[in-house]
Amino acid sequence: MFYNPSGLICGILGLQLALVFLQGLVLLRSSEWYHYVSISLLLFSNYHTLFKLVRNYFVCWRVYRAEQVIQSKNGLLKAAQ
Repeated sequence: MFYNPSGLICGILGLQLALVFLQGLVLLRSSEWYHYVSISLLLFSNYHTLFKLVRNYFVCWRVYRAEQVIQSKNGLLKAAQ
């Protein structure tokens, strides 16, 4: 977890994506109108969660990558001295 924190977010993102996919399948298989309404509301709320997870993943990934670049530059500077 501390080696690459974006890995944990990527795992949670995969689970959320699977949940949205399964809810889409259930929506396609349902036949009653109240199933359409309830599953559609669940899908919209999960789309919002999925969007936030994707955004957090990219932010964490970019911050971690920038931190690695800074640490590698500091390592090169210390080795040169």
